[in-house]
Amino acid sequence: MERFGVALTKYYEEYHSRQALDYSRNTGYGYDVLSTQKDSKENRYIEVKTCLGVKRSIQLTLNEYSFLVKERSPEKWLYIILLDRIDLLGRNFDECFSFFRVPCSQLQVSCFERVNPSRRTLRYNSWRPLSNRYRVSLPNEMGVVLHHIRDEYMKLFPDRVSRVLWYFNHRKEALNKGDNSMISNANIS
Repeated sequence: MERFGVALTKYYEEYHSRQALDYSRNTGYGYDVLSTQKDSKENRYIEVKTCLGVKRSIQLTLNEYSFLVKERSPEKWLYIILLDRIDLLGRNFDECFSFFRVPCSQLQVSCFERVNPSRRTLRYNSWRPLSNRYRVSLPNEMGVVLHHIRDEYMKLFPDRVSRVLWYFNHRKEALNKGDNSMISNANIS
C-alpha cells in the first residue's frame, strides 16, 4: 500500500509542475517524497501515509514526528491516502481512495498521542479538519498497483465471512481502546 501512496503523491506533484523524488526507501529523513518547484527552488517535504479504511488514525515514527511536527515549517506536508476496502473490491479504482493534504505547520504537538517510545498517533478527528481532499484521476499504471493490493487483500480475506470477522475484531479492538476514529459504519462486501 505504501508503494501506491508514494506513486500517487509523485504523480500528483508532477502533474502540478513539480519534480518529485522518492526518499521512502531511505530511512532517517523523516519524509517519503521531496518535491521541488521546477522554476524556483521551493521544496516540499512530504510524508505519505496509506491506510485501508475510511476514517483512520495515522501513526508516525519518532523520526517522522520530530521532523514534521516538532520542527515546524510551511514546507512540510502529510499526505494521507485512505483506501476504501469496499470500493477496492469493485472495478472503479478512481473511487476507491481518498487523497488528503495536511499542512504540518498547522498540526499541534497536543494532537498526538504517544503509543510507545517510538510511535505517535494522530487521530482522524485531529487531522481531518486541517486537510483538504483532492480528486485525482489515476493513470493506467497506477491501476495495476491497485489490482495487486486488491489481490493481496483477497488472499488475506478470501471470502466475505473472513472479511466480516476481521472487521468486527478490528472494531472490537478499537472500542476497547476508546478509538472511535477507527470505527466505520461502512457495509462489508
